[in-house]
Amino acid sequence: MWFIAAEDIITAYARSTAAAWLTGHGLAEKYAISYAAAYRLKKQLLDDLSNPSGLIGPSICVRNVPLPPNAESSETYLNAWLIEQMMTMRRR
Repeated sequence: MWFIAAEDIITAYARSTAAAWLTGHGLAEKYAISYAAAYRLKKQLLDDLSNPSGLIGPSICVRNVPLPPNAESSETYLNAWLIEQMMTMRRR
């Protein structure tokens, strides 16, 4: 359940639904555990995922995306560049 919950938390943050979905009661219902256990699970996973020396966070394989030098100059430019990078990665 630990890795499934970690995946659900990462997905919720990626979809910007973390505030609505990642509640103690929501996790308790989804995993059929007590509220107290769900709260502890969420707290421990969030701490672990944000800690570079944690157990779960470092085991997730992600590549850092090097941003172009002028990334802060224009939000529109950055969005277009990110979409182009995603499309390039999908073609590989």
